[in-house]
Amino acid sequence: MSRLFIINMNVAKYYDTTSKHVRIKKDDIEFKKKGVYLGEHHWRADKTRSAEIVDKLTKKDIDWSTHLTMYRFPNLSLSRDKLSLMKEKYGTRVIRDKDSADVNVISEKTVEKLMSSDLYYGSIWTVKDFINKKLPELVPALTTEAHEYLESLITNLGPDDMIFGGDRYNSWNNSDAFKDSALCYFTDGDWPTHQSSSGAMYINNENMDAWDSLNDPSKTFVSDVYVNAVCSEDSITLDWEQYEQIKKMLSATTEDRSMAMTLMANCKIEESKTALGLLFYHYGDSLKGTNVWNQVAFKTLRKQFDHYIIGGWNAAHTSTFSSLIKKLAEDNALTEEAMKHICQLVFDKVLHSGCGFTKDDCAFEMKLEDVRLTKHYKDKLVREDKTLSELVTMGDDLPF
Repeated sequence: MSRLFIINMNVAKYYDTTSKHVRIKKDDIEFKKKGVYLGEHHWRADKTRSAEIVDKLTKKDIDWSTHLTMYRFPNLSLSRDKLSLMKEKYGTRVIRDKDSADVNVISEKTVEKLMSSDLYYGSIWTVKDFINKKLPELVPALTTEAHEYLESLITNLGPDDMIFGGDRYNSWNNSDAFKDSALCYFTDGDWPTHQSSSGAMYINNENMDAWDSLNDPSKTFVSDVYVNAVCSEDSITLDWEQYEQIKKMLSATTEDRSMAMTLMANCKIEESKTALGLLFYHYGDSLKGTNVWNQVAFKTLRKQFDHYIIGGWNAAHTSTFSSLIKKLAEDNALTEEAMKHICQLVFDKVLHSGCGFTKDDCAFEMKLEDVRLTKHYKDKLVREDKTLSELVTMGDDLPF
């Protein structure tokens, strides 16, 4: 990965200058290494990037009969009760030495805790782009000594290393001399017109030892999500009948709701993705106030399925249901039963309730079979009597 460096110019020092010939001096330049660059910073970027990193670092096909010792990295969603199932089945035991463990368990949260995203309001360049584009533009604004100093710092870096430069330079309270000087490049010129304005996300220097440990090629890493799935491999699969039963339980007493959530947390997750996705869509918000919500096993489950908690704020519009369809398709969980269910929701909530087709004086007719999928999602439909990886094209005889 690329290293990240930060450059700051003490431009504010000259805001009240009386000379239009002022320039940035060598001592006005701050240049230092911040850590390892992970990408641009934007909303939820840390979660997206941590998921990518964990997916790249971890294995999903461990032979547990030969991996008998396990080290738990911090910030896992992995209950001791579930680990006891692995101990009973495989003899797996947790140890405190990560270097001697057969397998190391990490999570997205493990990575997120190492990440920093405190560099806002700035520009990001590759070293190559900075040398070719930005450094020549700085010539009028720097003294000869300052320019030579900056050039000596940057030319020794790798071409793919990244440079972040802050652009929080004010122009509203500057002197007339400043505005007439070459330093106005930083406030009104092309300095803030940059390659990227999203900020930088990185591993800071203080966390480099922990980061290097995660990237140790001699270690075997698995995710807590995968370990939880292994712990649940002898559990039940939530079929459509059980899905309907859990729906009733989630709408009943507090005790029934807790039991239903426990069943969800301990099912075969991979084989139950369709049911779990729909349950989180329908009941995700209403489950937040229960005791089970923050139990480790359920926290692990909702970490995988909380993206289905879309909310019912726009249930009379197809966009809500289109989003649900998209999420199921991305998880390879768009089954025929799920599709029928969602088409019925569209028919009832959008066409009938939203558009008024149920009114007695309505002169128009709309039937369930008129609700059809686009070809893009027809091609992603999976039949429930096949594995979830066998995609088939839906026939024209189906009512959607």
